[in-house]
Amino acid sequence: MNESSRWGFQRGRRTPWSRAGCKPRPRRRGVRRVFCAAAEFTVLYALSPAKGQTAKQDAARAMEAGGRHYEARRFAEAQRQYERALELDPSHKSAQFFIASSIQAQYRFGVDTPENRAKAEAAIEVYIKFLEAIPGHDTAFTAVAALYRQLRDDEKESKWLLRWASSDALSKERRSDAYTVLASREWNCSYNITEHQKNKQVVQMPYAVVVESREPQDVNNLHRAQQCVARGMELIEQAINLNASNPAAWSYKANLLREMAKLVEIDGNKDQGASYNQRADEAEAARQKLTGETARERPPVMNRCRALITGATQVEPENASRDAPTSPSMTRGVTDGVRNGRAISKP
Repeated sequence: MNESSRWGFQRGRRTPWSRAGCKPRPRRRGVRRVFCAAAEFTVLYALSPAKGQTAKQDAARAMEAGGRHYEARRFAEAQRQYERALELDPSHKSAQFFIASSIQAQYRFGVDTPENRAKAEAAIEVYIKFLEAIPGHDTAFTAVAALYRQLRDDEKESKWLLRWASSDALSKERRSDAYTVLASREWNCSYNITEHQKNKQVVQMPYAVVVESREPQDVNNLHRAQQCVARGMELIEQAINLNASNPAAWSYKANLLREMAKLVEIDGNKDQGASYNQRADEAEAARQKLTGETARERPPVMNRCRALITGATQVEPENASRDAPTSPSMTRGVTDGVRNGRAISKP
């Protein structure tokens, strides 16, 4: 390469440097030298990738690397890659979600050590930060509720569910799920009292031997069960008002009505108890109808509530979307606590 072509002069055509009036570098002097240096910088900057664009590209590569590590179950390395992506591109909306899911994957349910508990708490903190940017993200909401459940922090879980159940940022379907979970806790409160062995009695009827509930020895337990059922009915009605197609809500409405029947029968009001049982049968019929419809037409809504109730979540990060993180697969189920229209076990 000769000297002129090296510095921007090639035979037969004008280069950006020559159009700027610049001669080969050895002949530059004074102001012309400064001007030509500036022209060189401008051209080179225009031909090179913008700094911001390069950062976004590096962030995208870090996200892809994080996805590969996550799929290979190298969750700590996946976390580091997602954190690097967020550092390179703070505007990356889904990076925080994937950081949180990677931390959550490192948490081991049932391992009671300070280090392990700290993983769950760190995941919750990042999920909450993510929800501040995207408040209506159902997956992040469910993950936080599940982590509180796995940590056995009932107070924080209840506050979290109530906060989001009353928030317009969340979808009506997910708000209905949250109210259903809260109602299920109130049902559980009453069920543990009415179904306690000491609060059952065997009654010989003309046609069969029947096991009935009887008044607890501690009258405070009876009052507590009544309060739990009353709160549960308020919550489950809110759940149904938000999403009348939620079969889990109808299931717990039936269970709560069964509890109300048992409580009034303890007081000797058999007629009112029969009325509550009839309403429970109607709620159970509505649940059965909806369960058949959801099985044919849309994903199982029951599984969504079960995941919230049991704390079962599975988040699978993917590389495809930067603004809409992947929803988790929640496939772990529990028994509904209903057999032949009767609440027979805890969900």
